This record gives sequence, C-alpha cells and structure tokens, in this order.
Amino acid sequence: MSYDAYGLLEFLSQSRPRLRVFEEVIEGTKKQDWKDVDIPESTISRNLGKLEEKGLIRELGTRHFELTPLGE
Repeated sequence: MSYDAYGLLEFLSQSRPRLRVFEEVIEGTKKQDWKDVDIPESTISRNLGKLEEKGLIRELGTRHFELTPLGE
C-alpha cells in the first residue's frame, strides 16, 4: 500500500479528538476503556472508523484496536 506521509500527518492533525483516539490505540492497553477518554462516544466511534479507513489501525475485537504497520 502506498501512502502520503504528509497527507497522513495532516489527517491526524486536523482533529484534536482524532489524535487523542489514535494516542489511545498507540498506548495499546489490553482492554481499551474508552470511558476514560474525555470525548463523546459518537466522536470516538467516528474517529476509530476514519483511522481504520486510512489503514492506521485495525479492530481485533469489539472496541479493541491495534496499530497496523502503516500506523506504526
């Protein structure tokens, strides 16, 4: 998969909540407790979907995500 590094950086920096959600995935807690993130649930879900669409994360199970090689 080819990608534009500047485009991905721009994508992440366009939204502070998106960056916060990405940081939570980077921290990689075994059970990601999204209740501890001070962002509305709908915003978390929307940004998880966008991060997954860009190929930066993948869902391992219900509400549990990890970085993809591209996301690393």
